[in-house]
Amino acid sequence: MRLRLDETRKFGIEIEMTLPHRASTLATRLNSVNIAAQVEGYNHRLRSHWKITTDATVRSDSGHHAMELVSPPLKGRDGLRQLETVCAVLAEMNAKVNRSCGLHVHHDARDLDFEAWKLVTKCYVKYEDVIDQLMAPSRRGNGNQWCRSLRRSYVGNTVEEVFERIDRCSSNYDIQSIFGTRYVKLNLEASSVHGTIEFRHHHGTTNFTKIATWICLTQGFVTRSVAHKPVTLRSTTKHFDSLMWTAEAPVALRRYYWARYQRNGMVEGDESNAVEILDGRAPRQTRGPQARNRVAFEEAPVPAEDAILADVTLAEGSDLQWRIDVPQTEPVTASFGETYQVSVDFGNGEGVSWVVGREQAEAIRRVVESAA
Repeated sequence: MRLRLDETRKFGIEIEMTLPHRASTLATRLNSVNIAAQVEGYNHRLRSHWKITTDATVRSDSGHHAMELVSPPLKGRDGLRQLETVCAVLAEMNAKVNRSCGLHVHHDARDLDFEAWKLVTKCYVKYEDVIDQLMAPSRRGNGNQWCRSLRRSYVGNTVEEVFERIDRCSSNYDIQSIFGTRYVKLNLEASSVHGTIEFRHHHGTTNFTKIATWICLTQGFVTRSVAHKPVTLRSTTKHFDSLMWTAEAPVALRRYYWARYQRNGMVEGDESNAVEILDGRAPRQTRGPQARNRVAFEEAPVPAEDAILADVTLAEGSDLQWRIDVPQTEPVTASFGETYQVSVDFGNGEGVSWVVGREQAEAIRRVVESAA
């Protein structure tokens, strides 16, 4: 899977797990594959090496030792390659997770101004229920004391109530005070300690793909917020699509999480276009674009072998019916050639995105421009 990651924004991870070996054995093995690692007592200090420490919240299984593996600040694809090596070692050493384990991802947040902090918090509040369905049951709702809900634990039961509280804030500290603890799914207090924002929602895992995709998805929230892209209260019946749009998720990431979303159980009433895309049918957009709509093009977002809608490979000359409904336009038929990711922005912080060919991309551009 090809993942799109900001090569400049640093990230860090905390992997809670159990291991049928002592921490010193893990450190020795990691160092043998050129991953600098040391065993330390529990602390919150940043290191230039991987830190193996204790964690009182992790329950040790029979014959296993509970521990936490904390990365140094990592960045871009080099960071992912290092993570992949670490995960391979953990698999080799039979690392396990249980319900008490979590995966925490930090992103450098030193460039977030006050408006960006408000926006990233609103993003997570709005889509918390959808993200819940990407997680194990132990991390959903408000039932886990180490990753409480942003909407149910301290503020209120609705998105509107939390948004109102956020809008009344006048500082980053005020936003942090809304939730009153760092043990929530989105920990804002990490900014005061590490200069980061911490995503605590994910269930425990040592699987590289699960960790890497979560890093990319959460980074999308940060990137969007730094750009001051709006988050609205406008309701939608396309919950999953709206989440992926907001996180600016590339095609491969949407496809991965869509499979997980379906397996875990969709939010009731979700009518996401991803259903149509993965069924091999064209997306049908029922809301007409407004004057501020724009179409963004990203050439070759996925390699040719990954450019697939359902079981239909987008090869040169292959035909596939599609349509986009906008005012005073007719359905268009086109063929796939080069692969593009086309994103239609509705100008209110929401939109949809598809993999299409060059002719389709140009046709969509013409349709949107003529309707603007």
